[in-house]
Amino acid sequence: MVKSAAFPLIVSLGMVLIPSTGLGQQEAAPITIQITKQDCQRLVRHQAREDVEFKPGRDVRGRSVAPADLDGGNRIKIPDVISFDLQLDMSKYLANAEDQADAETAAALSADKATAAATAAETAAVSAEAAASAAQTIADTAAIDKAAADTALATAKDAWDTNRGDAALLQAYGIAKANVESATATLSTAQSDAATLGALAETARTAADSAVSAGTAREKAGFAEQAADAAAITASAAISAAGNDAAKVALLNAGNTASTDASTAADAANASLSANAATVDAIDTAQKRSAVGGNAILGRIEYNLLSRKLTFNGEELGSAERRLLTEQCQKILSGR
Repeated sequence: MVKSAAFPLIVSLGMVLIPSTGLGQQEAAPITIQITKQDCQRLVRHQAREDVEFKPGRDVRGRSVAPADLDGGNRIKIPDVISFDLQLDMSKYLANAEDQADAETAAALSADKATAAATAAETAAVSAEAAASAAQTIADTAAIDKAAADTALATAKDAWDTNRGDAALLQAYGIAKANVESATATLSTAQSDAATLGALAETARTAADSAVSAGTAREKAGFAEQAADAAAITASAAISAAGNDAAKVALLNAGNTASTDASTAADAANASLSANAATVDAIDTAQKRSAVGGNAILGRIEYNLLSRKLTFNGEELGSAERRLLTEQCQKILSGR
């Protein structure tokens, strides 16, 4: 692991060039720089004591020995000036905590709205199913009435066949036939209404279940909207089927309830979709600001081995800065 330390570098930066970010030119301000052990090894010159300083051709006791660089050896050419760039990660300053907080808040609100929409969709689906159930009850009753009419017709016919000269029996037979025709028509309409409402309610149920189980706010809102639409259509069909028939009051009431619940679900779905759009915008804003970032070069630090001068962007650092830099490097190099 490379040891490093961070400390404030107070220096007049002069004209520091930062890539264009649309933020305008910023005034120079105190900067906290990160310096590594490798940087310190370049900058801090070790001053060896005279008794331990290497002397060519001599061992530690001062006795004459063969030099280590036989035949001239290979000498490393050390540059007179050691330098490196000072960089700043702009994304840490552009994609700030406020942007992230806005995105997180928007996401939480969107999740709440989506849950509310799914709940409203569930309620609308239940109401649609209630309307379909009312229609099925009417169809079941119509089937019973049709069976009774058939039985009455059979009885009237038998009576007429037994005594065809009886005018009263003939009249009863005619009435029974008319009743069967009417019961048949009523049953056909009731069964058709029940089948239509049942299919619509099933669509609302499927969408509502999907809204409840959806994993994202956007999916919940989308399915909730589908459930609301299906429930609204179911309600309209129920109200139409009930008409002004006093025998279908239960269906009318169920249709009105489904209509109200469908409207509530539609409003909740729209609110959820709007909240989701706001979340997308907030996240997009945070990501765009972060993308503008990257490493910007603030300047260049140079150390002249000959003059022992430390400069930043060509400006020599004062004794305070040099002392602070030296202290930090001493800590790093000593392992503290």
